[in-house]
Amino acid sequence: MRHTLVLTDTQGTHAKSAVYSFGASRRGQLGLAELDVHGTERLSSQKIVKVSIPQEIKEWTGNQVVELAANGDHSAAITEGGCLYIWGRGFCGQSDLRIPTRASHPLRFCRVALGWNHGLALTDEDVLWAWGSNQRGQLGSIEGTQKEPSPTSVENFFKEGGCRDDSVITCSADQYWPKMVRVHGLEGRKVVSLSAGSEHSAVFLEDGELKVWGWGEHGQLGLGNTDDAPIPQIVILPGNLSKNEFTWRVICGSGFTFTVGEKSSNF
Repeated sequence: MRHTLVLTDTQGTHAKSAVYSFGASRRGQLGLAELDVHGTERLSSQKIVKVSIPQEIKEWTGNQVVELAANGDHSAAITEGGCLYIWGRGFCGQSDLRIPTRASHPLRFCRVALGWNHGLALTDEDVLWAWGSNQRGQLGSIEGTQKEPSPTSVENFFKEGGCRDDSVITCSADQYWPKMVRVHGLEGRKVVSLSAGSEHSAVFLEDGELKVWGWGEHGQLGLGNTDDAPIPQIVILPGNLSKNEFTWRVICGSGFTFTVGEKSSNF
C-alpha cells in the first residue's frame, strides 16, 4: 500500500468529519481533483502522481463519512446514510475512478474492507458483498466463474456469482463499477468483524465462529494446509477458549492473519 487516508473524529461536536489523503495517486486512489503545487485546480490533463502533504477529499455532497478503507491502489468509504463510495484503480479493464464515486443502489452498508485487489462490504442486513479479483477465491463465491467479455453491461448493479480473474465488470447508471458478488456460506449469520488481506478474506460471526477464504499459500487461512479456499471455511482456534467469553476481531495482513479476543464484561 502506497497511500494513506485519515478520518477526523468529531464525536461530541457539531462539526462534520473530514477525510484527508496523501501518498501515491497514480491510479486516483487519493480521491483528489487535479491540483498544482499551490493547491489550485490544474488546467492541464496531467494526473496527480504523488501528494506529500495531507489534502482534504471534498466529494461527499454534505454526507458524513463514518468508515474508511485503503489498500493496494484503491480506496473506499461509507457515509452515515449507508452509502458506499469507491475510488482508485479500475478492475477488469475498467477506467480508474479519480474521485469518490457512489454506488447507485438501495442497500445500506455499514462496514468495508479492502484487499490488494478486492473489496468487501457488509450491509445493515448482514449480507456480505465482494468485488474485484477472484483469482485466489478471495470473493468467497464459486458461481458464474466462466470468463465474460469486458466491459459487460447488465441490468442490475448486483449479480450473484463470481469470476476467476479480473475479466468482468458491470455498468451502473453512467459509471463503470466492478461487479459485486454475494459471499456465500454466511446466510442468516451476523458478522461482527471483517477483514481483507492481500488476496484472502476473513470474518468473525456473532457466535464466535471464524471463517476464512481465498489465498492460502503461506498458511494464512489457518486451515492446516497451504491450499486456496474459494468459499468460506471454519477455522478451529486452539485452546479452551469459550466462544461467548470473548469479543473477537480478525485482522488480515498480506500473507498472515491475526485474531484478537477481548474478554467480555459478563465473565
